[in-house]
Amino acid sequence: HLRPGDHYGEVGLLDGDPEPASVTATSPLLVLSCGKAGFDHILATAPGARNRVLVNAQRRRLAHRVADARPMPALPRVVAPPPVSMRRRVLLSLAATLAVVLVGAGVWFVSQRNHTTTFNLEDALSALHAGAGRGTAASPQSPTTTTAASPAATPDSSAATAAAPAVAAPATTRGTATAPSAAVPPASTAALPPVDLPAAGVYAYVTSGSDSISIGSKHQYPAETFAVLQRGDGCNWQVDHHVVDQHVDHIKRCGRAGNLMRVADASRVTFFGQTDGLEYVCDPPVPMIGDDATCAAADGSAAKYHAAVIDRPVVNVGGVGRDAIHILLTVTMTGRARGHASNQLWLDAATGMILHQIRDVDTQAHAAFGDVRYTEHAEFVLESMTPRQ
Repeated sequence: HLRPGDHYGEVGLLDGDPEPASVTATSPLLVLSCGKAGFDHILATAPGARNRVLVNAQRRRLAHRVADARPMPALPRVVAPPPVSMRRRVLLSLAATLAVVLVGAGVWFVSQRNHTTTFNLEDALSALHAGAGRGTAASPQSPTTTTAASPAATPDSSAATAAAPAVAAPATTRGTATAPSAAVPPASTAALPPVDLPAAGVYAYVTSGSDSISIGSKHQYPAETFAVLQRGDGCNWQVDHHVVDQHVDHIKRCGRAGNLMRVADASRVTFFGQTDGLEYVCDPPVPMIGDDATCAAADGSAAKYHAAVIDRPVVNVGGVGRDAIHILLTVTMTGRARGHASNQLWLDAATGMILHQIRDVDTQAHAAFGDVRYTEHAEFVLESMTPRQ
């Protein structure tokens, strides 16, 4: 039984002989036919196509042999095999071992290509309680630094790297008030005045979107994701947004009176079992809204932030209106991750929490897999200001 995206006939193209198979359509369908030249072009250019085709072809060869096999006679005649030289035995053993390794690598590649594990509420609560026992956000006067290299190289869960142009605020946005406010002061004077620190706990976001890399792997995001918020000493707090197990965004903030301070932004992404991450640390911390600011990673990579205020709407969060500041945050990145980011954010005016964000990412970076293109298109809407404990 073949489904959309499946193929047949590759054994004939690989072996040069017609494939002994019959195909019957059980419903209307559209079939793409490909000759030898086009088939060879696909194997040479499409990421992962050769491994997938070879694995499927081997399976079908085995299936054909089993189907065509004849039963053994009742009284088989035993014939002594001819003697095999030691050299031939070694070569056959090496060939068999290599074949097993290649087939295993192909099967592993196919199984890991779009491997995604969701991070549920129970996992988030466990992470919250485990983190509460270890301590949380670092002080903005002496930030800690953790480095690795991410293909996304996202400098912020609210500022993912992107080369895509900024998206204008829609007239009606899920969870966002439709009526814009009156005149808005320039970004340099539109200080965010957080007075209350957000409550520690697990926050749920209605989520849509996905991320992927250019060598053929993708994470499809679930309809609901969870962010674990923990409080530190003084004005400090941090959030680990577990979009999926294979993609976690991390931010550190300081809710000072007069502005929300950026302490650090990090992202951890896993593809094909390889996990990479990159953290940009702001030392000293810089305002989220105000003059342009640059934060750096331990390997010398840097992210330059610029935030422009769009309006000051009222955002509906779980049936409760919250005063918000709607900003367009752009980031220019240099170093191991290269490119630009654009991200729309609706920040809670009282605490600085992300109430709503629309994120677009398109960047080039050097990661464990080599130079890859990373893309992400996602939207997150906070369900409630009351966290789960």
